[in-house]
Amino acid sequence: MNIVGGVRFLGLRVLNKILFNDVKIGLTSSIYKKPIIKTKNGGKVRIGPRCGFEKCELYAVDGGEITVGQGSFIGSDNLWVCRKRICVGERCSIAPK
Repeated sequence: MNIVGGVRFLGLRVLNKILFNDVKIGLTSSIYKKPIIKTKNGGKVRIGPRCGFEKCELYAVDGGEITVGQGSFIGSDNLWVCRKRICVGERCSIAPK
């Protein structure tokens, strides 16, 4: 399931959007530069309110769960593959190098 395949997110502000049962994006999150967010075999992605995303790839597979807390920012060129759990706290910034 590829979010970017059906919706263009260049500079889009998301307003309390539930994209699929296994991908939820919180209130007023900003998504830029076509991030890829995929789930497979029961994986889940939960993105809190007021988060920012650039070109990154998030994959939750085999029942894994990715949770990003309120006000966090995920920068370009990050690749996450989760089989158990990845949890990012509130107001965290993750950028390359």
